[in-house]
Amino acid sequence: MKYYSVYGNCQGRAFAAFLNNNPVFKKNFHYLPLTPCNLITGMEIDDFIDKEVKKLDLFIYIPISDDYRNDYKFSSNFFLSQVRPDCLKVAFPSLYFYVYDRQMTYLTDKNGNRVSRPHEYHDKIMIKMFMTYRHLNNEEIYQKYFEYIHNLGNFNKTELVEAAASNYNELKRREDLLTDDKRNDCILKIADFIREQYQAKRLFYSLNHPSRYIYLHLRKQLFHYLQIENDEVDIDPALDPHTDFVFGIFPPVRTYLGLTFKDPYPYPSNSVSHEKYLDFYRGFSEEELTAIGIYPLCGTFLFKRGWSEDEITHRWAVLQSATISVFNDKTGTVNAKLFFTLLVLRPQSVRILLNQAYLKTIVFSGAENSAFIGSDIQLVSGENILELVSDTPPISPGGGDSRMISFGISQFSVVKNNGDIAR
Repeated sequence: MKYYSVYGNCQGRAFAAFLNNNPVFKKNFHYLPLTPCNLITGMEIDDFIDKEVKKLDLFIYIPISDDYRNDYKFSSNFFLSQVRPDCLKVAFPSLYFYVYDRQMTYLTDKNGNRVSRPHEYHDKIMIKMFMTYRHLNNEEIYQKYFEYIHNLGNFNKTELVEAAASNYNELKRREDLLTDDKRNDCILKIADFIREQYQAKRLFYSLNHPSRYIYLHLRKQLFHYLQIENDEVDIDPALDPHTDFVFGIFPPVRTYLGLTFKDPYPYPSNSVSHEKYLDFYRGFSEEELTAIGIYPLCGTFLFKRGWSEDEITHRWAVLQSATISVFNDKTGTVNAKLFFTLLVLRPQSVRILLNQAYLKTIVFSGAENSAFIGSDIQLVSGENILELVSDTPPISPGGGDSRMISFGISQFSVVKNNGDIAR
């Protein structure tokens, strides 16, 4: 009997479930469980290193950064340094698909902590409807929401198609980084499969929760590498661990992306009703909602020159100066407030300008994330150019990442004083 373990986020634990679900694999490999990286304790890691790690014949991992939770012990590199030299090391990238559910967003409080009520996932369009029609009852707001998400004119085909392409490029980049790491014996790849199958099969139930099709494809590659001939039916043929929360896919999204699979899931989701979301939002004043990152949506903003591809929770500047176009769809100038957070890898100052006029400078003394940055601004009618300029050139982030990056931005919003927002 051989021993194996999987380390990573919740996707690692789910993949282990699919491996253990197969009788042939289970006869040959005994599972030594590891708690996902966001939940495991330092004591658990110490115990695993002392008692289990040298038993491993197969170590499967998802890359976890060296500074995760501010402790190298929680990184995948730490575990790689502890396994036996002859232990097989298999990796796959952290998976995401921000295409089916572009309405999904996280909320954070004024201290930057994630808001997890009534769920950690929130629907931006539901928020828009609440902020616009909060004087109505919940059913009337939901009717407005329902009408909105069925209107083709409220969605942008180009944005959706480009999101699918961007998603593919980022996953390929992550796969290439793992391939270049000579410590790895095998890389389980998924980007091409997603690009080929996302229209015919529901591959993700939410941003980073894959469906069974993804895990089965990863398992098929692993079995091929290990030369496992699988001729038995899974113990639980219906295993699909991430169905506890599923966003319904909006009809215009299905149309513009050419999705052909059936989607029985309700709006906004199968586990949190619109009543629960709306009741939660009603517990706050408009000022409090703004403070925790809930903003109505009106107008658009676009990341223009100098940015890398969207990484869902943030985006890195790849030039010393980067710009965002903020559009005011009103005929005149409007007063607004600018909100965002910045993240940097080293000491630097970032100067912020709007339409070439200086707003403020944010000074960082080390690698850190800023608190919410707020600034009162005026938006002229049409396009407004927000420019962020660092006083230092981009640097390599290390860890095998080939990019040169300067600073990152997250939770960007422009809240107009009348309650509108440019997004």
